Amino acid sequence: LPVTMPAFPGSYSNLERRLIAMTSLPTRFTRTRRAFGAAVAGALLVTACESKLPTSAEVQQMDVASAERHAAPAIALDSAHVRYIVDGKTIEGVAAKAIESDSIVSVMVARNTGDGVNEVRIRTRARSPQTERVDSAKKVTQSMDRKPFDGLLMIDGKITNASELNRISPERIQSVEVIKGPTATTRYSDPRAVNGVILVTTKPKP
Repeated sequence: LPVTMPAFPGSYSNLERRLIAMTSLPTRFTRTRRAFGAAVAGALLVTACESKLPTSAEVQQMDVASAERHAAPAIALDSAHVRYIVDGKTIEGVAAKAIESDSIVSVMVARNTGDGVNEVRIRTRARSPQTERVDSAKKVTQSMDRKPFDGLLMIDGKITNASELNRISPERIQSVEVIKGPTATTRYSDPRAVNGVILVTTKPKP
């Protein structure tokens, strides 16, 4: 206290005032800096949410292995306890992962429903020379498109966005299904479906 410390009087000395003036941070444009900081934080949050989703190009080129990789943060897959079902038939995992991306219509990764076995359900389509040429052209175009996912994202049947998905605990997610554009547009009238559809289903609340 100043009373007990004569060497440090209560009033500021000229030297002390000069030192404070030299070392104090500027206070101009405080509101502008705060607004800019909030905008940057918001942009980083949106980017973090979107980074958990595949890009639209990745959706169109998705195969079984990449579907498992993208679903991993939400649904932990034990490679020894996964059942692969292709068009209603159970097959070996090696065969499922060998299916070409162009042949896949949709991939669903589902958490186990009681028997301790997770499921990866794949739907394929018949190939034709014309379809292959169209898909090849799409793949070349989409390989250059690294924008965030701009297709249709739905949680429990409701259209939503990446930030809503980010609020859901991984333990609540029952399954994740990716539907590619050509098939997605026949099922959904929303224009965004052309870039693919991601369907997230959560567990029923107890």
